[in-house]
Amino acid sequence: MKAATLAILLATATLPALAQTATDDNDQDAHVHVSIHCKTTTGKCKPPPVPPAPPAPPAPPAPPVPDVGEDGVLPPIPAVPAAPPVPAPPPPPKLPPVPAEAHAACASKPAGSALTWDLGGGEVMKGVCAKRNGKTVFVLRSYGLNG
Repeated sequence: MKAATLAILLATATLPALAQTATDDNDQDAHVHVSIHCKTTTGKCKPPPVPPAPPAPPAPPAPPVPDVGEDGVLPPIPAVPAAPPVPAPPPPPKLPPVPAEAHAACASKPAGSALTWDLGGGEVMKGVCAKRNGKTVFVLRSYGLNG
């Protein structure tokens, strides 16, 4: 037990000194010092040698050479094919006649009233009631087939 306690106290005491040494080493790496020692009898030293010139950058790659024919003329650019014509839209569906029941439902309504008439099987007629020839009739505005 005494040996373990002694080892812990010794490690605790030397840890700050180790950390200081590590930071001192890093400081020396950050600052480079150059010193030239010259021993002559005249007291004048030769100047240091001139550093070599940096190497020239590599030359850029040559541009690609187009393929030319035997006569030295570039071949013509191929023509872009024409777009196919847009097909005509299909004809609109044939509308069924407005049932007499829809006209009868409008007879009791004022002109401008909206009416939706369900024909069954997913067929729906929407329209308004309007005065025509002295009678209120159903005027078809839209037809839907959700079959």
